[in-house]
Amino acid sequence: MRTKILLADDDPMIREMLQIVLTKFEFEVTTAENGKQVVEILKTNPRFELIILDINMPELNGIETAKQIRSSKNPLIKNIPIIAMTGYQEENEINSIINSGINNYIAKPAKPAALIEIIENSLGNSSGFNKEIKKQNFENSSDKSVFDVYEQDEIDIKKGITYLGDNFNIFKKLLIKFYKNYTGYVDKMKVLIENKKYKDLEFTLHKLKGVSAQICAIKLNKETIEFENLINKNPDLISLESIASLEKHFIKTMEVIEKIFQPEPKRQIEESPEIFKQADPMAIKNNLLRLATYLKQKKTNDAETIIYELTRSKLNENHLKVLKEIKFFTENNDLDAAFLKVKKFLNLL
Repeated sequence: MRTKILLADDDPMIREMLQIVLTKFEFEVTTAENGKQVVEILKTNPRFELIILDINMPELNGIETAKQIRSSKNPLIKNIPIIAMTGYQEENEINSIINSGINNYIAKPAKPAALIEIIENSLGNSSGFNKEIKKQNFENSSDKSVFDVYEQDEIDIKKGITYLGDNFNIFKKLLIKFYKNYTGYVDKMKVLIENKKYKDLEFTLHKLKGVSAQICAIKLNKETIEFENLINKNPDLISLESIASLEKHFIKTMEVIEKIFQPEPKRQIEESPEIFKQADPMAIKNNLLRLATYLKQKKTNDAETIIYELTRSKLNENHLKVLKEIKFFTENNDLDAAFLKVKKFLNLL
């Protein structure tokens, strides 16, 4: 029988990545978005053998959740071992973790080998974990030579694959998830800055810090940490100019991901200006409606033809940006995401 783990993290990308990793090691994983969901799940199903909690979650954070678990009158719930995942490692937070009744903690991003080891220790090596499975899953599961041609300093690709047990497929999926889930993320942060919502800004930064570390976006992660420190030090110094460097490396990180998954694109969006044809807005709109239809019908080849036609029209910067996103998702066979981007394009007309 497989060991049952309850995993909570507010970031869907990190939840999915950890679930994939743990499932490969033959754990049965149930996920939750926050501590409140953890408490509700335990009320109906207390028979988990381990709980993994992200410390920084909305509604009920990891420390508050652990305290509620330890104060439960149900011994099946009260005594479940708890592992905390933390992006901070400051003394006051470590003390809070220890005092909340959490058994152990691990820094984010968590390497699979380190996570599995701490799980085994928390279970007292009673999980029935198969050492041969451990060896097998840390071997390369597919050819990652495609990354060798990229000497990128924005993303430490080799380190990112190592974090995932040398599993190329998981890292590839993680990068696509990041591109999909975090497109437009800096624009959201700018709105928070303009409205002086610094608490919300701090929370969005914390999420970006964790996930940028997980995909080994070195420079983006560094800029996120520095910006987070600036908010903690003096929020009055925050302005749109102060996020410029973070935005620059965010854009570069997205460009690296595009380059990785489109090493030899069939058709480049950035074509020479002389081939651009003037197209009226109605013609562009009609093409977008046709594109939406093809995407819904899963006709990838027809969709790519329409995308190519759109690239040969004179587009402004915002239109071109969304079209690149549509092209990226279409070529990576995420047609639902591409369809949503088409709807966004239509709204810009």
